[in-house]
Amino acid sequence: MYWKVEDKKWMKARKVLWAELKKCLLEHQYSKKEVKYMEPYFLKGIRKQEDIAWAEPVPLIYCLAWHPSDDINVWFAEFQRIKSEARCEESMLGSISTSYILIKDNSYLYSPLNATENVKSLFLQREQLLYQFLFLNQQFLDDAYVKQAEQWRLEALRPLNSGALFSIDKLGGIIKDNKEGEPFAPYFNAFSIQHLCHLSQYLSTEMYKRQMRRDDSEEKLGRMLATSLQFYQQRQQYSAAFQTIAELWFKQLDSDEIAPEWKTIWANAKAGKYLTRDEYFSKDEADEVDIENNKINVEDELKQLLLDGTDKSEIIDCLAEYFEAETIALFDIEDLDNIRPPYSGFIDPLEQLVKLRGELDSVSYQDEVKDDVLTISLNEKVIGEINLDEVFSNETADYFQQIIDLAMEWFPNQALLSVEEGSTSLFILPSNIFKLLEESGIESDLLN
Repeated sequence: MYWKVEDKKWMKARKVLWAELKKCLLEHQYSKKEVKYMEPYFLKGIRKQEDIAWAEPVPLIYCLAWHPSDDINVWFAEFQRIKSEARCEESMLGSISTSYILIKDNSYLYSPLNATENVKSLFLQREQLLYQFLFLNQQFLDDAYVKQAEQWRLEALRPLNSGALFSIDKLGGIIKDNKEGEPFAPYFNAFSIQHLCHLSQYLSTEMYKRQMRRDDSEEKLGRMLATSLQFYQQRQQYSAAFQTIAELWFKQLDSDEIAPEWKTIWANAKAGKYLTRDEYFSKDEADEVDIENNKINVEDELKQLLLDGTDKSEIIDCLAEYFEAETIALFDIEDLDNIRPPYSGFIDPLEQLVKLRGELDSVSYQDEVKDDVLTISLNEKVIGEINLDEVFSNETADYFQQIIDLAMEWFPNQALLSVEEGSTSLFILPSNIFKLLEESGIESDLLN
């Protein structure tokens, strides 16, 4: 009825659209085999399975996004059909959970490199309808399978909250830097932008604490909001689409629903108590000159200490004094507060290393601790599973070793590991200081 396979004109247009979408799917690291299983559904509504043991060939979210109809009632009927044809309960649950995982992982995704006017996103520009169906459609949410996938829906909401909160900053920056890219800009943070209408409900004390842990300080969080507010105030310079998004964002931050902590920081941002990002970095450049002048002295001091045959522990103390911001404390888990939420003893060293790298790596952990195991991920890849009932274990050592390995990979001529009695520290040093120590025979200790 919806796939007009007998209509040659319809099929020709559908194949042209598939050719454009296929390029984007392959660009997003789907294998040729996976794309091959998707093609029959896109062209004819057939969910080819053959040699797949249990998984559904096309995640539910793509079945809906690629359906010829954009009627949500039709989508629900399609969902019922897919359930009736599912290989097993696990495959159907996997299809739903994968859909939420795709939203979570793609919340911050730019438009595909091969984007066209017809394919600006893998979801064919249907993010608004998909958000309404997967997060707000009560008939769908009441389904037994969907209820089992609740934890993945809640996981997807976390990046949506953060993405919506900073969407104006991100979108404004993209448009400011590249006006030609503006037509595609709404598909960056696409699901987060759809979530904007509901953001005020989620600006809770818990989210404030989570954001503070991620952003280090109220000043940094305030700076990000101040930058977004500046884009809002300058919105008339940009397109009508951006203006609409900016006004919706402002309304959410200005809502009475938000928690007191957010009201305070928002009031301060509106009162001009925080610098914007540009203001901060222009000021910071001057401050950095003084900091660097101070650090020049450390080389002379270290040379003298080395000439005097000073004990290695004193050398380490000198490094810690001069390079406090570049010193990462490992195994700082004696204090019970450090192994309880938000698990700073485990999360902070990894986040500090990521910040020193200065790239857009994403650190996350599983809040809902299952079976007393804390799962820590970097860019959605699990790098640590900590048994909270036995924190001094091989699993914990393996996790910290992963951090050390990353430091050695990212900073090959700067990372120095020190294992002193009662203290394990990782230093990310200027290359000249690292070379001086290396030439003097001071190298990284081994983690036993």
